Amino acid sequence: MPAHLAWLRQRLSGNSSVMYDYSGLLNAYAGTFDEATLKHIRSSPDVERISEDSILTFGDQQ
Repeated sequence: MPAHLAWLRQRLSGNSSVMYDYSGLLNAYAGTFDEATLKHIRSSPDVERISEDSILTFGDQQ
């Protein structure tokens, strides 16, 4: 994950930024990305899935 984030940070364009790094827990990160940056992210073999703005909860919710 650190290598992927370093790769991504070299390719950020426009107003894109990595805002949160969850690599210690989920192998995930969150940020704001323009289309050019998303194209780079989609092309990476390290990326399994891209999700648009959502709230995730873990554990029992009652």
